[in-house]
Amino acid sequence: MKIYKATPATIPRMVAYGQQFWHQTAYYKDYGIEYDVETVTAMAHHCMEKGVARYAIEGHQIVGLMLCLVAPVLMNANHSHAVEWVFYVDEAYRRTGLGKTLIELAEKELKELGVVMLSMVCLTNVTPDAAIGLYEKLGYKHSETSMTKDLR
Repeated sequence: MKIYKATPATIPRMVAYGQQFWHQTAYYKDYGIEYDVETVTAMAHHCMEKGVARYAIEGHQIVGLMLCLVAPVLMNANHSHAVEWVFYVDEAYRRTGLGKTLIELAEKELKELGVVMLSMVCLTNVTPDAAIGLYEKLGYKHSETSMTKDLR
């Protein structure tokens, strides 16, 4: 298995891969938000150009993604903060070290960009306990909790 940085040529494959797990998320299940290929493509390009966009390959199949957005720290634009936008590892590759490696590579790249912190999101419908355990092992601490309301 190898991990690569995204390129413009690999974005379409990454976008197609991401679509497979979208239907597991609360965004889709609870709110009916469809997967929009144009939006995801634009965001993946943004992550590739100004943040982190990596993918893992086994054979010819993508088996994991890590994409991070970079923005100013809330209330202090003198510092940069990254937020994981997509972090996903195929079930067959979980507990193999792939997730840990993707996160550590992202952290290294983000540090090189001058980013002072990385926040990992934990979706309620996609193995939150396993993700939280991994994040804690890597030194992450609970910092925020999101609550969502459908305003339609």
